[in-house]
Amino acid sequence: MKYLFMKKRLLALCIVPLLAASPLSAEGVKKENTQEILLDSKKELDELRHEIDEIHGDLFDLIRKRFEIVKRIAKIKQDNNLPIYDPLREEVLFENIKKLAEKKGLDPQLAKILLRTILVFSKKEMQEVIKD
Repeated sequence: MKYLFMKKRLLALCIVPLLAASPLSAEGVKKENTQEILLDSKKELDELRHEIDEIHGDLFDLIRKRFEIVKRIAKIKQDNNLPIYDPLREEVLFENIKKLAEKKGLDPQLAKILLRTILVFSKKEMQEVIKD
């Protein structure tokens, strides 16, 4: 009886470590799955980041187009002796941007900050056009 017990114990001591190191072990499967998941996640992250980069390109194209229109507006203002800054127009812009942001599901505060930044550079662009 004692011999049988020791034999089982010895067998267990020898086989369990072998199974644990086996690629079929739960730990080995976990490691492989984790690596596959990490690779899949990295691939997905790379694809999503590429998509964001393309959106940035589209945003910059639209901003460039906006500044082309700003230059034309500056020329009209210059030809008609109108001031660069139009507080009523800005008030309307901020109201419209708030509504548009809400409609599009965006934070109105973010939209306001973006518009304010764009307007600062738009005024600067108008001053450059008028100066030349």
